[in-house]
Amino acid sequence: MRQLTLADSARLFGSTEEDLARKCSTIFSEFDFTYRVLEDTERDTEILEIMKRIDEDKQQVGHEDRKVIWQRGWNENLQEYQDTNYSDTALVPKFLRPNIAIRLEGRLVRPSSPTFEYDLFRVYRDWLFRTYLRRVSAVYEFGCGTGMNLVALNEIWPGKELHGLDFVESSRDLVDEVARARGIPTLTGHLFDYEDPDESLEVSRDSAFITFGSLEQISGRFQKYLSFVLERKPELCLHVEPTIEHYNPDILLDYLAIKFHRQRGYTEGWLPAIQQLEVEGRAEIIAAKRPFFGSTMMEGYSYVVWRPI
Repeated sequence: MRQLTLADSARLFGSTEEDLARKCSTIFSEFDFTYRVLEDTERDTEILEIMKRIDEDKQQVGHEDRKVIWQRGWNENLQEYQDTNYSDTALVPKFLRPNIAIRLEGRLVRPSSPTFEYDLFRVYRDWLFRTYLRRVSAVYEFGCGTGMNLVALNEIWPGKELHGLDFVESSRDLVDEVARARGIPTLTGHLFDYEDPDESLEVSRDSAFITFGSLEQISGRFQKYLSFVLERKPELCLHVEPTIEHYNPDILLDYLAIKFHRQRGYTEGWLPAIQQLEVEGRAEIIAAKRPFFGSTMMEGYSYVVWRPI
């Protein structure tokens, strides 16, 4: 068995061991990050399953019927949240699957813990929040789903003004229920559609706009949202999204991730669009990194931190 260490994680995130230890050592120590690398026949079998799933997958993001699916999905989380006496486990999206092989540093590995990917994401999210969101007074998460990221942010920086925005009512209702159940008066749910931004939305000063795997769902139709961001000029933007431009098509696992990304129709071009804005003098990129971990099929955790100028 191998052990993912604090130093390993710092390298993946684009930090230093000292920085990560100072910010996240407590939460890191809560989890089991042991794993074994899949090799030979076991690795081949897993890769074959990935290829079969790509061939058989029929899901297409960005279609109109997906709104019905997301409405139903977040409503299931809402019902579970109420039925479990407001347990935070009910806020974990169903697509974060336990007991699967995951991608780690360019290899397929089998973790000891069934929740290895989610646990590593929690450390990663804590580090991102502590590193980049300390100084802003308000945070707007677009495509917030269950609101779990805003709950985590409130635990780190209580008192910040928090807004959870999504395009279905069940997400808004769940965020408002979380605010009530957890006693977070600064948390509010809103309706917001990336493809038809609410121009009446008032944005607080010293704010940050964040996304976690939600821009991926609009199949590259982000221009109206990008214009919205440029007009509002938040102090900071933090996006954690699958980024196809980070893959190397000459590496097998990356090549398969590219195929899966395009099979589903996930967004392409977001990072290049921000890079072009920087070339034009309309944006400043503070950091951009592929952290080299993810699920069986793809990596969904590349980040870009930037600000409009």
